[in-house]
Amino acid sequence: SRSSCGYARAVGDLLAGGLFSLAAMEEVAPVALRVPATSDGWRAWNCFRTLCDHHAQLSCALELSVDKTSDKELERWLAEPVRSVILPPSAFLLNRSGYPVLPKKAKALLEKLFRHQVQVIICEPATSAGEHEGLLPRQSYVAQLFQALPPLSQADRFAYTHKDTLQAPLQPLADNLESETYELFETDPVKYARY
Repeated sequence: SRSSCGYARAVGDLLAGGLFSLAAMEEVAPVALRVPATSDGWRAWNCFRTLCDHHAQLSCALELSVDKTSDKELERWLAEPVRSVILPPSAFLLNRSGYPVLPKKAKALLEKLFRHQVQVIICEPATSAGEHEGLLPRQSYVAQLFQALPPLSQADRFAYTHKDTLQAPLQPLADNLESETYELFETDPVKYARY
């Protein structure tokens, strides 16, 4: 709509004008667009960030819900700059014991997004009908998911510092490389095997 286009252009102008440059020094994304984790939400996000000229300080706050979103549509969000995940009360289902849990697809996406250092925002339900339906059981559940993550492999720990960074390809046979570079090749099993 025209109002959302005008809003996106205004945010883009503020970002381009350096209004948030102080926050950029702190590596905090000051502007996050709240979008649902659906294909319509992704289209809205894509349009908004395009109108903001794909500014690096723009991110999204992804709102999970219980719906029929496909795995492919959810996986798309892993390539986006998601800084926050919003879990409204409607995102949770009650298990057989009456405790709030996330549906399988939402749980799998959240576990993958944990690796991207997202913030999780849990919205408190308006009313608590049962003893397990308040904010605390939801917080405990999300904390348990985070704590149950398997540790990073050696290759993942090594690659973590270089995530989302473009690098020039190395030419070990054509260039005279330092010994440290060869040590890096040895830590990457795929590159080392191909070398």
